[in-house]
Amino acid sequence: MHWWHWTPMFRSGTDWSGWIYLGIAVWVIFAALATFLTIRLLMRSADSSNRSDKSAGRKSNALAILDERYARGELEREQYLEMKRLINS
Repeated sequence: MHWWHWTPMFRSGTDWSGWIYLGIAVWVIFAALATFLTIRLLMRSADSSNRSDKSAGRKSNALAILDERYARGELEREQYLEMKRLINS
């Protein structure tokens, strides 16, 4: 008898069915990894679009506050224009 007759992976010297389980495991791991990376990419994409919406909202809110302060006379014209330039940049 040869040594491969006694290995638990093979039932006989010509039976390669034990390797099927390894192949299935590799494909399952590959599919899980691909699914995970796809979901993560989609979530990151959605998160970045939400961030840009929030920053636009903050910018318009900051300009509204600046306009109110200028209208109340808290800021001089030069200060107002400089702050407005900083917000818009």
